[in-house]
Amino acid sequence: MTLPLIRSGVVSGFLLAFILSFTDSVISLFLSGQNTTTLPVEIFTFLQYESSPLIAATATIQILLVLVLVLIIGRLVGFKAVTADV
Repeated sequence: MTLPLIRSGVVSGFLLAFILSFTDSVISLFLSGQNTTTLPVEIFTFLQYESSPLIAATATIQILLVLVLVLIIGRLVGFKAVTADV
């Protein structure tokens, strides 16, 4: 009974956390170790030393992945269920 009532909030929170996680390169710099490198850290270090359209292509792919994920979740859960609280 409770899960259907909070489903829209959980889905919205998941989407917000997923989208904001791509922009936290400073936090990723502090939390990444020597053997692990996250995508935001890799993009940040690449931008420091080189300038090429590879970063724009990576950002475009990330935006498309997030858009596809939003559309899939909207299709599974329904956009009316997510925006019913608004």
